[in-house]
Amino acid sequence: MGVKVSVVCPGYIQTNISEAAPILKANREDVLAQRKRIKKMDVTRAAKIILRGVARNRGIIIFPFKARLQWWFFRIYPPFLFSFGIFSI
Repeated sequence: MGVKVSVVCPGYIQTNISEAAPILKANREDVLAQRKRIKKMDVTRAAKIILRGVARNRGIIIFPFKARLQWWFFRIYPPFLFSFGIFSI
């Protein structure tokens, strides 16, 4: 039996990482205010999704649906997401 690996690509999860992360070249209060407006998934629900994906031997675990949809669009046509400012180079 070999080694199995799952890559987890979550969307926004309710954690304190935003408050602890350093913010460069931007006003900290403005950035945190923007992040508060984003709907985030409960950490317990996220953990259940990850564990279910690992149990099913999924190679890539992308959630929620919006994140999976963005990944799918990026795979089909990368310039699509760059044109909307979702990703930048």
